[in-house]
Amino acid sequence: MRYPPEETAAKHRRILEQAGRLFRERGFAGVSVGEIMKATGLTHGPFYNHFASKEALMAEALADLSSRTQADFDRILAEQGIAAYLDLYLSRRHVDGAGAGCLMTALSAA
Repeated sequence: MRYPPEETAAKHRRILEQAGRLFRERGFAGVSVGEIMKATGLTHGPFYNHFASKEALMAEALADLSSRTQADFDRILAEQGIAAYLDLYLSRRHVDGAGAGCLMTALSAA
C-alpha cells in the first residue's frame, strides 16, 4: 500500500526526532532500530523504506540535529542575544535533559 507523500514525510520526521532523542539519551550502541521504531509508534518493518541501515539513520539524524541546533542558536541570538542562549544552554532543564539537549555533549560520552 502506498501512503501519501505527506504521510511518508511525517513518518520520516518522527523517526528522525525519536532517533535523535534516543541517541542523545543512550548513545548509538545503546538503542536498537526496533526501539526507535517503537518510540515512533511504527513497527520495525517500515524502517528500511526510510533508511538503508542504522548507520544511514545515524548520519541523517546527526545532520538533522546539527541543522536544527544551528537554527535555534541563530534564532535565539538574533532575537535575544548571546546571554539568553547561554542561560538556556546552562539551565538545569537543558543539562538534565540529555534527550532534548546538546548533541555534542550527549554523544561525547557515548
